Amino acid sequence: MRFSNITDRAFWDAKYAAFQPRYHPLDPYYGRRGLLARSLGPHLQGARTLLELGCGSSRYLMFFRLAAGLATSGIDFSAEGLSRLRLMADRHGVTHDLYQGDLFEVSAGGQKFDVVFHAGLVEHFSDLPRFFKRCRFFVKDGGRMIFLMPNMGNLAWRWHRRLCPINYQAHIPYTRAEIAQAVGREFRLTVGRPWGYPQIYAGGPPETPAAWALKYANLGLMLYISAVVPGFRGAVGPRLASTWLFVCRAGRG
Repeated sequence: MRFSNITDRAFWDAKYAAFQPRYHPLDPYYGRRGLLARSLGPHLQGARTLLELGCGSSRYLMFFRLAAGLATSGIDFSAEGLSRLRLMADRHGVTHDLYQGDLFEVSAGGQKFDVVFHAGLVEHFSDLPRFFKRCRFFVKDGGRMIFLMPNMGNLAWRWHRRLCPINYQAHIPYTRAEIAQAVGREFRLTVGRPWGYPQIYAGGPPETPAAWALKYANLGLMLYISAVVPGFRGAVGPRLASTWLFVCRAGRG
């Protein structure tokens, strides 16, 4: 595969077209006092600029702009995803600096950023060294890369293979050790831990009635935890955690 991406534009266009993203400042995950703010806030200190790779329909980019106060840019090769992101941003009167194209080809105007972020992206690439080398291209010396990756070793992913086979096959089940080894060629890994809410549905568009039921049960669980555990910071063990959280520092080189 030319760019070692196991998905294509049609896959992402279909995924982005399946829902209309909305952002709310009180959202328990993306909001100003939500889980992202509590968990990522300390790692954003001193940062002014952020680039999200794979930003289609991204509420993460909305969080970084409206809750974290960063100047935000993004790259995605799906026109559908960028269109929906622009509509969401327009509702809040903000503008992101967006680039359409493959991240291996788009240079973002030659800019270097304090933080490069991606969520649910790395597991779609089969060539990890090449992927992280490209991530490093966008980060300033001394800057950071922060990213989230699905925890495909948890219980939810075991039955996701049967509930949502199309979505499952679009992911590579990397382990923490595999990611840490590949990251180490370009960055210094400072955080690599299971994180997020307990997960009973692995995500992606539901493909079966059982998947729909689990999706809404999972949403209810997230809202319940947000309501009864003040200050929850995503401390969940690897058997249940939805995500791996990685924070890396870029050195000179």
